[in-house]
Amino acid sequence: MRWLRLSVWPWIEDFNAHRGSTGAFTLTDLHTWVEGAGDSYRSDVVFKNETNNVPNEGVLSTRIR
Repeated sequence: MRWLRLSVWPWIEDFNAHRGSTGAFTLTDLHTWVEGAGDSYRSDVVFKNETNNVPNEGVLSTRIR
């Protein structure tokens, strides 16, 4: 039987590395990163957007691939 080695790298790890701190962040910080430098995670972070007030309405869901 052949074993596969799978690794998981959550988007939050790259986001934390990008922002360079371990403290609090705003939804605007996260949204700006996902739309820019973190665009490879764009489908992994879904913002709630019922009134086109992104990102102030919050995060609807996230996933780790």
